[in-house]
Amino acid sequence: MCNKNTSLVFSLLVCITLGFNTLYAQNSNGASSIFKTTQEGTMHSAFASFSPALSTTANNNTTTYNNYQTYSLGYYITNPMPGASLPLMIESGITINWHHQDYSPAPNRSATEDIVSSKIPANLLMRIGLSPDFIISPYAGLFGKANLFGKRTQTYSSSAESKTETENLFDKGDMSGNPYKRILIGYNAGLRFQYSKYYAIIEYESSFTNLTYNSKYHLTSFGIGFIL
Repeated sequence: MCNKNTSLVFSLLVCITLGFNTLYAQNSNGASSIFKTTQEGTMHSAFASFSPALSTTANNNTTTYNNYQTYSLGYYITNPMPGASLPLMIESGITINWHHQDYSPAPNRSATEDIVSSKIPANLLMRIGLSPDFIISPYAGLFGKANLFGKRTQTYSSSAESKTETENLFDKGDMSGNPYKRILIGYNAGLRFQYSKYYAIIEYESSFTNLTYNSKYHLTSFGIGFIL
């Protein structure tokens, strides 16, 4: 079952796409309009993004918000869809994510967690030109994500001594029978606002498969990028 965030994102994307599709049809006879569609050739872009929090949803539909700060770097290749009458484009690439959090699970105890992952998306994107320099691009697609590295470092402090332990987030023993999964499959959707060769981006992504044995993850990120 889709959660409220998922429904809201896809409803927004559907409304935007249908709205611009209607405008495209109304103006396809060459009438003057500020709503002009644009379809470029192959484009290469790079971007950096940030997410203030990563949330996980357990199978009983309760949501907990983790304190992970997520930093991402990405490189995408975007190509026109062959034979499309609308300015539709197909996009893929790779994103490297670093999830980091610091917290205190108990008195006199501190912990740090780090996860490095690689995401490969396959998106369908529409480029809508509002002016020669300003383009809005709603998009949606699927992704595969591989969690490459994950560790938790805990420090225990007392008046007598201080001890540090490092645990593998993918190890069943270290994680008390609930390790993080290496491979995730999910979907993402978002909007890009491009001016000249630069753009701002907002994206929501969620996993179909579990992050741990009883939870999936959701991430909303904000970023900036440029066309190479």
